[in-house]
Amino acid sequence: MELYEILSERRRLIGMSMEELVEKSQVAKGTVTKIMAGITRNPQIESLKAITYALGLRLEDLDTTDSDFGISAEARVLAERYDKLDSHGKKVVLTVLDLESERCADALSGLIARQKEAIDQMRADESTSANEA
Repeated sequence: MELYEILSERRRLIGMSMEELVEKSQVAKGTVTKIMAGITRNPQIESLKAITYALGLRLEDLDTTDSDFGISAEARVLAERYDKLDSHGKKVVLTVLDLESERCADALSGLIARQKEAIDQMRADESTSANEA
């Protein structure tokens, strides 16, 4: 993921407007716009630090070579929010995750079963067609 993609995704995830980012980072609007659009590929470190911190990130979060274990920026934002919950809130979130994981697994199992039935039906149709010929 490119630098500007990480920054843009984070800005979108936290719901920050470009104007808010410019104000919070104290970086010129043109500079912020070019960095966020991917026009400026190697921004000045001070501008990058200001924008990164304004977005609630650390410079390490921009390193796409470290082992994030495939964790998306969205998942990191959710983890940060989860960490701020009290024990009741965490139990609620885990309950919802369990229910949704089960629902998705059931939906996937159903889809696989329907696909298998369709393949079996196609094979049966082919066999019938071959026998009739």
